[in-house]
Amino acid sequence: MLELLQIFADNILPILLIAGVGVYLRRGFDVDPRTVSTMMFYALSPALIFHSLVTSTVSGEEFASIYFLTIAFQVIIAITAYITLGLQGV
Repeated sequence: MLELLQIFADNILPILLIAGVGVYLRRGFDVDPRTVSTMMFYALSPALIFHSLVTSTVSGEEFASIYFLTIAFQVIIAITAYITLGLQGV
């Protein structure tokens, strides 16, 4: 049970806090929703991702595996796109 709470605190709670800031700004200061969503998209979301990357503990072997699988996935998608375009006669 304690492990589940730790996962919640590490992963879900930061997202809920950022969403809570947006709700507070909207209700407390009557800010335009477009302004709040733009602020969350361009400022708070990258900050959350940066924090997650800095505090994560990924070994070098895991990082290399993720890196090469990402490259392989992109190559497969590119080949699939070229084949699909070729079959359509574009």
